[in-house]
Amino acid sequence: MFSELGVARNRLRLAWMLRERGVYVRLHAYEYLLGYRGRILGVLLLEPSRGSASLFLRGEGEDAERLAEIVGDVLGRLDPGLRLSVVRVGSG
Repeated sequence: MFSELGVARNRLRLAWMLRERGVYVRLHAYEYLLGYRGRILGVLLLEPSRGSASLFLRGEGEDAERLAEIVGDVLGRLDPGLRLSVVRVGSG
């Protein structure tokens, strides 16, 4: 399944929508460095040719949980069929 996020304009829209919700975004192709409330908390990797995305989150705190909610919500709006897996790394 091919995701609409394979199109560059839609990936830019994803970055814009995340920024609207207070997320720091540094975008490079299919990788997004994500920060929230002054801290870098995760990396989002898109695999549009597979219809999937992986969110690697640092820590287990409230900010990390909120960031996961925001990312899930935005991805769901842009591509409801996209599968998102959340991976916790470290204890941040």
